[in-house]
Amino acid sequence: MAVALRIITFTHCGFAVRSGGHNANPNTSSIGETGIVLDLSEMNTIELSSEGDIVSLGPGATWDKVYEELEQHKLTVPGGRLAGIGVGGLITGGPSNSSS
Repeated sequence: MAVALRIITFTHCGFAVRSGGHNANPNTSSIGETGIVLDLSEMNTIELSSEGDIVSLGPGATWDKVYEELEQHKLTVPGGRLAGIGVGGLITGGPSNSSS
């Protein structure tokens, strides 16, 4: 990721960040054809603290997987309701397909 950011900075290239990527259709990454999409989907860790009171989520984790993991511990967290919604995208208010 650091190398990609150096290249983007050096070339002044536009970029977008994708978390779970639940909308993988062409032109929905908010960058167009000439930019770079940084896909965080492999950064999908879900780690519960040893005390069981704090969960750390990678930006590429998806809410369905988060709920599956936390359910095993009788825990939950507010988040996305549809499978495939990335934690990072939802939290940062990822791109919207609305025309408002």
